[in-house]
Amino acid sequence: MVESKLTYEECRRQRMEENKKRMEELKLNVLARSLKTPVSKPSPVKKRVSKPKPASAPVRRSSRVADKPPPNYNE
Repeated sequence: MVESKLTYEECRRQRMEENKKRMEELKLNVLARSLKTPVSKPSPVKKRVSKPKPASAPVRRSSRVADKPPPNYNE
């Protein structure tokens, strides 16, 4: 490569400096900071509405077991 040409990094650095100067001339830095400062309030958390539990109905049993007493598991 020819040394008289600027390298990519040097071109990039110069472009960044030019952009920074332009931003300062237009006072965009101040505007950008003013937009960042107001922090939005967190949205309120909605409470979940619990579904009403169905009324306890007798358990369905087959006719084979319906006439027998319920099992006792405490033994």
